[in-house]
Amino acid sequence: MQRRAIFFDIMIRNVNDFVEYLAKMKTPDNTSVNIYAGNSPDAKMRKKNLLLYLKKMETLNPKKIFVGEAPGFHGCGKTGIPFTDEFAIATEYFFGDDDFKNYGLEKERSAGIIWASLKGKQEMPFLWNIYPFHPHKESIQTNRTPSSKEIQIGRDILMELLFLFRFEQFYCIGKTSYNALKDVIPDAVYVRHPSHGGMKECMTKIREILN
Repeated sequence: MQRRAIFFDIMIRNVNDFVEYLAKMKTPDNTSVNIYAGNSPDAKMRKKNLLLYLKKMETLNPKKIFVGEAPGFHGCGKTGIPFTDEFAIATEYFFGDDDFKNYGLEKERSAGIIWASLKGKQEMPFLWNIYPFHPHKESIQTNRTPSSKEIQIGRDILMELLFLFRFEQFYCIGKTSYNALKDVIPDAVYVRHPSHGGMKECMTKIREILN
């Protein structure tokens, strides 16, 4: 994977730079939202949560990354952390010793399944989305699959992330992320997405991956 040129005069040397870079990115059109951009309390909270998450993962030095599709409005769209809803931040031990911010206890099904799969595991994988912004339909309180243009943007962002974390194994949660990465990361492994009847298969596979 070739590194992309740096935009916005930001040289990405650490996770702080990466979050600033991410927050300044523009989405292709108004059918997706950069959940980290702007000065609203919600955007600031998501940005802070993501930075705390990245710093915590730095200390854990993860070798495995799970790449999903995109933030859903019930989960990452609220918290700023991939595959993580408000309920997880409020109840999971992983978030308990840092200053993660949370405004409620809303649950997202996919997030709940992923965190249930991680229970009891010593190894914490890095959680990410192939498109880190929220794609939606007519209403912002809907979800949709990211377009090919959005996925290309997300792949470029992921390439920047790979210079901060040295992942050795890539697992794609769902066909969208797998199809996006299989040509550039030949060893990427497909894992069925937990939605639409895939819960049991997804959980079993994740537990096998993490022993």
